Amino acid sequence: MRTEILNGAAWMVLARVVDSLLGVLSTLVLARLLVPADFGLVAMATVVIGLLDAMTSVNVQLPLIRNRAVKRCDYDSAWTLQVLSGWVKCGLYIGIAPFLVKYYGDPRVGTVACIIAFGPAIEGFENIGQVNFRRDLRFDKEFRYWVYRRLLTFILTIGIALWLRNYLSLAIAAPIAAMVTVFLSYVMCTYRPRFATRHIREIWAFSKWWMLLDFMGYFGNRGEAFILGGGTTIQVVGAYAVSADLASHLTHDVVGPIGRSLFANYAKLSNNPTDLQRAFQLSFAILTTFSLAAGVGGSLIAKELVVVFLGANWLIATPFVKFLAIHAAFWSLVESMQPYFMVTNRERLFSLCLTGYVAVLIPAIAIAAHTANAEAVAMTRTATTILFSTGMLGMLVTTGVFSLKALVSFLWRPLVAVAVMGLCVWFINLSAAPIILLALKVTTGLIIFPMVLVLLWSVSGRPDGLESTIFSLLSDYTRLAWERLGKTG
Repeated sequence: MRTEILNGAAWMVLARVVDSLLGVLSTLVLARLLVPADFGLVAMATVVIGLLDAMTSVNVQLPLIRNRAVKRCDYDSAWTLQVLSGWVKCGLYIGIAPFLVKYYGDPRVGTVACIIAFGPAIEGFENIGQVNFRRDLRFDKEFRYWVYRRLLTFILTIGIALWLRNYLSLAIAAPIAAMVTVFLSYVMCTYRPRFATRHIREIWAFSKWWMLLDFMGYFGNRGEAFILGGGTTIQVVGAYAVSADLASHLTHDVVGPIGRSLFANYAKLSNNPTDLQRAFQLSFAILTTFSLAAGVGGSLIAKELVVVFLGANWLIATPFVKFLAIHAAFWSLVESMQPYFMVTNRERLFSLCLTGYVAVLIPAIAIAAHTANAEAVAMTRTATTILFSTGMLGMLVTTGVFSLKALVSFLWRPLVAVAVMGLCVWFINLSAAPIILLALKVTTGLIIFPMVLVLLWSVSGRPDGLESTIFSLLSDYTRLAWERLGKTG
């Protein structure tokens, strides 16, 4: 069980590492081809489009994964609902364009919305058969599917940006990505879906909660661009949006893909609550450790990240990255809980918790935006997310997923290791080129954090948990490698 979970997570992490590298490279190139105002235009349009997307997203794949006894009619009904959802989104995006023009006072925002609208209409035809990559725990195929999509989209997007050199290249990226997705889904999967409606009602029964999760999750993670767009400059909105993307590459873009693998593994264990709970505890410990280290580390190197990856013209983004990296770390903790809540049929509870978070967050951000500045908005978001994630940890205790003692046992070593790493990185203050300073700080963090973590684990008597699991897996892989070498020899 442990090996299957971590193997699946490893494939998804590898996919996201490749995806993040391409994403960072794409941001680096586009930031030099375009100006903050171009990103701001697209950000102002996509924040509303993202909300509409979340409100109308029917996740047809998770019901197929959670239900271990599905037939062709289930797949076809799911695909039909997916196609219909895509066209509904397209109509809504086009319909909202005049409102965006009136709200922002810029007709270009409406043009962006209309171009992006073609994305979901095309992507709705994605082959539903690719869900079997996860159902059958074939994460190697899922990896190739992800990477091929991202690589082709990256090449085409950069090509269009080199040609147009304006905001339209960012908008066109959406339908381009959709076409790549549909094309590859039929190339890599032999299943050929047909229109059917027999099981749409059952799939919808699950998806309605997913829509609420998506809506609250999106606004909870990216909603402030709409508020900032109405009260600040387009350059600030663009810098804030790019900062959020950069911060998400550090944590969110890894935790999200792992969640894709965890849901499938959790579903496989759903008939054994004890193993399921243990699997979640182990996965949560790993994701928490990574998220906190990456988020705090990213916050401490915010200036160097901005200068090296975006350029000196983007220094306005430094305070945003500084706070949003911390937000991304704690938001990742919440996201890592979602697959477990979904598999254990607690999606309603999780949705209501997110609703409460957004109900507090939006007024707080609005007040910060109108009484202070964009940096205060980033600070407010981060503080609210920390409080919410702390409350969700309490939820894990009250629902019996963790005992308080077990939760503390899982968390105290990563927290101390992060604190020590943070102090070591913070004290590095040399007069050197940004890229050298960035390399020095990153290297220091990569050395100090695992050293302190292992030291604390040894001093604590080497309890069963994250560290013991990693050492056990390394031992297993080393033994298998030697055995294969012996057979080859």
